[in-house]
Amino acid sequence: MRKTAVACHAFPPRTLLATELVFVSDVVGSGTDWETTTGIRDADALRLLRSLQRKIVSAPRVLPGEQTQ
Repeated sequence: MRKTAVACHAFPPRTLLATELVFVSDVVGSGTDWETTTGIRDADALRLLRSLQRKIVSAPRVLPGEQTQ
């Protein structure tokens, strides 16, 4: 789990892409079964996804081994 947390922090665009795919794809994600799978209504999930998109895109990118200021 620790490696996953580091990867999510270090590579926000990858995290965002994975989140988007799980949400919308019927092939590699939950897709049209999202509400049944998660118990979260599509409209609520979309608001959460949009919020994540704004946060992740604007987050500073820190690569493993780099020091933050």
